[in-house]
Amino acid sequence: METITLFQLCLYPQEPMSFAPHVWKTLLPLRLLNVPFKTELVTLTQLREELPKRLGLASVTVPIIVIRAQDESERTIMDSYEIAQYLEKTYSSPLKSIYAPAGNGTPEDAIAGRAHARFIEQWVDKCMAHELRPCVLHTSYAQFPESGDRADLKSRAHFLAKCGRAKLDELTAQNADRMWLKEQYARARKQLGLINLLLEERHQRGEPGDFLAGTKPTHADFCVFAFYPYSLTNPSLVRNTWRHPDLPYVSRWLEAMFESGLVSKEELLPEDIDSVETLD
Repeated sequence: METITLFQLCLYPQEPMSFAPHVWKTLLPLRLLNVPFKTELVTLTQLREELPKRLGLASVTVPIIVIRAQDESERTIMDSYEIAQYLEKTYSSPLKSIYAPAGNGTPEDAIAGRAHARFIEQWVDKCMAHELRPCVLHTSYAQFPESGDRADLKSRAHFLAKCGRAKLDELTAQNADRMWLKEQYARARKQLGLINLLLEERHQRGEPGDFLAGTKPTHADFCVFAFYPYSLTNPSLVRNTWRHPDLPYVSRWLEAMFESGLVSKEELLPEDIDSVETLD
């Protein structure tokens, strides 16, 4: 029997970096399909400097899984879409599928579900996340302490090198500008409004369930959800997008994700939005 190891970023030993978005697109399918797997936590420094040498790759990004077969041979898959396809092909059953919500439909259901999830993933990365990123780059950087027992200055430097000091300073200044912030939140909310519309129309048609495809979450839901933990480094962003009064079906969908048992709020950074102002 093969064994799967999922490499996941961490800030501190034994504490996963919950706000890293793309790993959720692998972690949630693994859980939905009840796939046995091990997790190996790596710091950003280990991801950049040690893991490529260990795996014999030029560079490594997360999510990445290493599959070890019974004959001790290893296979590495490093892309959330490719990992999802592998998991579906290898571990789906008539009762569980990350693409077909009913789990027991025709093969065409899974094909359509895969296309739907792929479209949603591309839209999220190129449109929705594009509007969220300017509001979380500086708050994500702040998650790396400069001092104290938990300080990891080398990983902090790797994060800064990727985003660039000039860009970080620019976004920090923009996020301090109330007018810019109000307009940026509106742009991000407009993108999330598409998800709210899809969920609202399902409700208006009397279709059961609070997920994008019905009563059970699919990979399309996972691709959207991935950027909610990412947003939690900035409670103001969460209040003005995911939990904004204009997006009630998105908020309802979030609660359905937690009620699914696939993810718990305790795994994530706290929302901390009770005292946060809504900018309209």
